[in-house]
Amino acid sequence: PKWRHFLENASLLDEIRKDVVRTHPDLKFFLEPNDNIGSRRYSAIERVLFVWSKLNKGVRYVQGMNEIVGTLYFVLANDENEEWASEAEADTYFLFNTLMVEMRDIFVPDLDEADTGIQGRMANMIALLSLHDPEVRCHLDDCGIDPGFY
Repeated sequence: PKWRHFLENASLLDEIRKDVVRTHPDLKFFLEPNDNIGSRRYSAIERVLFVWSKLNKGVRYVQGMNEIVGTLYFVLANDENEEWASEAEADTYFLFNTLMVEMRDIFVPDLDEADTGIQGRMANMIALLSLHDPEVRCHLDDCGIDPGFY
């Protein structure tokens, strides 16, 4: 059992790490070489995702979560208030968890077709766009833009 848990954890961390190192590669914030700070920032994202995944067994880590966590962490770590910025990792976890309470079903493949899953949410968004701004909806369709991109 211990080896099984070790291997499961190693596999999960490897999966997370592959995505995290590709998170916002255009931002110097994550590439800063001084004192290895860029790598340490990526490590903070890994920890947030790993701990969240372990505590939320019903929702497996999926690609894309790293972008959400990376963005939250970037904003919080750059707060003008240094005391608040120093708590960016913990605050990122809290905000990500709060978001996932609302978005959880989007990341559960078995619920893709449910009203609360990704397909249901997209259909709802398209219906709202059609109702409130049919001109924009038609323009997006005419341009051949797949609703998955908006």
